[in-house]
Amino acid sequence: MSIKLIDLHFMGRAESVAVFIMETPEGPILFETGPHSCLPKLEEGLANLGYRASDIKHVFLTHIHLDHAGAAWYFAEQGATIYVHAKGEKHLVDPSKLIHSATKIYGGQMDLLWGQIKPIPASQLVIADHQESFTIYGQTIRALFSPGHAVHHIAWHTPYGVVCGDVAGIRMKGGPAFPPCPPPDINFEHWRESLDILIAESPEVLYISHFGIFDDAIKHLKDLKSEIDVWEEFTYGLFQQNSDPTKSVFAFGDWLEKRVSQLVTSEEVIEKYSVANPPWISILGIFRYYAKRG
Repeated sequence: MSIKLIDLHFMGRAESVAVFIMETPEGPILFETGPHSCLPKLEEGLANLGYRASDIKHVFLTHIHLDHAGAAWYFAEQGATIYVHAKGEKHLVDPSKLIHSATKIYGGQMDLLWGQIKPIPASQLVIADHQESFTIYGQTIRALFSPGHAVHHIAWHTPYGVVCGDVAGIRMKGGPAFPPCPPPDINFEHWRESLDILIAESPEVLYISHFGIFDDAIKHLKDLKSEIDVWEEFTYGLFQQNSDPTKSVFAFGDWLEKRVSQLVTSEEVIEKYSVANPPWISILGIFRYYAKRG
């Protein structure tokens, strides 16, 4: 038994968005679904492991952002039970606000990026509280409420490590962990507290949606916590100068490009970071956090 990665090749790019399959003798368990636009690649990945979408009876979501949960409705239609935090449940039952919020950011690219978005019957959703455990096919999966990237974020503790969603950041092979910061829920204070929760679990392996499986878990989590401090120090200075994020996007982009170049030597890996964590969307989320904090 193990957890395996399926690369969804989001927008035709390898190593951008991953989902994870826990294989058991009784059947597979899916962590994340990715966006509906990537469903063909997900079904291809399942087929390579000997499964069909209808074989998935349990889907564990770390959060409801469309790159992680956009195809959850499809698996619900196939009969799957979907596990999610209470603060994310209402947006799966009625995704209208989620669609409206995403459309404000992505505009006319919504269909291209994310595909279809449909509601999920409440009867197929299971609400997961912090430290609540679920035993599926003999495997215990425990919820770790971990806000900071999103108010409804859960990391899933499994017998093989922690499926992290975005609370453990973005990390490409050969590079460091960086915090993805899209609006509307970024909160650096809560994020650091969530990283402490994960560190206290003493995991050996992290499963990271963007992108990969990493076996230096504690170092990774501590490094990300330090990196958040670096980001906060720089971006708060920008915010104090001008609270309009559109006035700071180029300064932040230049700073982030230099920051990545300091820590990464491969031009290919540097490009992957720029695609996976575009500065224009992170500055929107970060400045929203400062404005709400006052």
